[in-house]
Amino acid sequence: MTSSRLPEKPSDLFDLANDVVDALAENATFANLKTALELMTKLTAAMYAYGAYLAIEDGAKHSPSRGLLKHAAQTWQRTEEELRQWLLVLPDYSIVSRPCRMVGPA
Repeated sequence: MTSSRLPEKPSDLFDLANDVVDALAENATFANLKTALELMTKLTAAMYAYGAYLAIEDGAKHSPSRGLLKHAAQTWQRTEEELRQWLLVLPDYSIVSRPCRMVGPA
């Protein structure tokens, strides 16, 4: 993974990204709204890819869709990495009001 400052579990990562988007939108400057929109796009792509991966993984247990599992896993890993990169370039998580369990040193 990219950084130990970010949550490990996908659901925690999605929650953090969503909280950052909300905080940026509340402090509505043009730069914040533009960043929030771009981050929301990455978040949506990562959530979709993760959901597709889970669905294919579940279906692959009972069908010949195993061939799609590798592609879905690669797509999920790529979109997760893009989301993590976006979160890392944001200057400060202090805009997020609720604490988040982080992996490794903060």
